[in-house]
Amino acid sequence: MLSIAVASITGAIFNRVRGGMHGPLKAKLLFWAADRFGVGSKAVKVIDRITDGKVLNAAAFGLFCVIVHASEYKGIIGGVPVYVFAAGAFALFLYQFAMMLRGSAPGWGDYIGAAGGWRTDTPEKPLQEVDYIDRMIEPLKDRPVLWGIAGLSIRCGEWGLFIGAPLLTFWPLLAGLLAGPLCWVAVKIGKQRHGWEIFEALLGAALWVSVLFTGG
Repeated sequence: MLSIAVASITGAIFNRVRGGMHGPLKAKLLFWAADRFGVGSKAVKVIDRITDGKVLNAAAFGLFCVIVHASEYKGIIGGVPVYVFAAGAFALFLYQFAMMLRGSAPGWGDYIGAAGGWRTDTPEKPLQEVDYIDRMIEPLKDRPVLWGIAGLSIRCGEWGLFIGAPLLTFWPLLAGLLAGPLCWVAVKIGKQRHGWEIFEALLGAALWVSVLFTGG
């Protein structure tokens, strides 16, 4: 029970970090570091890229998957939890790092906007995001909320499918398929201003918790 709570809270936080929550704070820290230590603009750009929210989220998720599925906990030694990593742990980390980055790529805005009710299909600005998904849900365009819910669920379901593949579990797929309804509920709670943020937290929690369970 504790592991589920830890996974959900950590996943919610890191997925919000991925969505830009840490942006203003990081900008202040980079400015301070450049001023305090005389770091050049090129170094600041490198640091900025490495500490991008998407990269931090992907790295944290990859490490979490390795701890859950490719390590053995040895207890607390010197006040620090110690894990022995299995063969293939680094490969699993790289794979999940890449899959989390892939899922964080552009292709969300219209689905979320339509599901939330503030985007509709117009000749000037048609609803469109990921081409192959858009073709699948084309018949729903006259009902934009359903179009957005379906698009989000397919988009996140595919994301979960790839995440769960090396873990031999279908739970991330199921977590992803819940994305559309989760977004609709989040917008009902937080309206347009905070609905996206709530959705990101809920989705992160669902994906992180889902990797705790095996396919059996």
